[in-house]
Amino acid sequence: MSTYPDDCPVAATLDAVGDRWTLLIVRDLLRGITRYGDLARSLEPIAPNLLAGRLRRLEDLGLVTRERYSERPLRASYALTERGRALAPVIVTLGRFGIDHLGRAEPDYLAAHIGCGGRVPPTAWRCLRCGEDVRAGELELLPPAQILPAGPLSAASTG
Repeated sequence: MSTYPDDCPVAATLDAVGDRWTLLIVRDLLRGITRYGDLARSLEPIAPNLLAGRLRRLEDLGLVTRERYSERPLRASYALTERGRALAPVIVTLGRFGIDHLGRAEPDYLAAHIGCGGRVPPTAWRCLRCGEDVRAGELELLPPAQILPAGPLSAASTG
């Protein structure tokens, strides 16, 4: 049961995904970490029952899909749905806040436009490579070496 006001969309979102681990799971799924064991290692020291519960909740909310890739032993991988990918700007913005205001180091990933692979700055939501406005569901987090440089596509769209 929520203790937040019923008419507040921020409160409803916090009820759904606002605990400590859920947004870190979303962050890792955006980074391409999809197997349960890999998520558990990335999120150490999360307890297995907590990780399983958070993934189940994300499934129930329609933010994640689960696919079994082994029956013996039972193993599953997870992927964000389009609805789950809509949380990408939240993850990027929280990360930027941590860097700018809490003195944390730059992470080993950047926001990238799924459509063309170009970098999307956390404040503009416009791809630096192709110049297109980027919706939340069109973001993924990639290592800097995988981000395609700004190119003639962005110059053509601004001039």
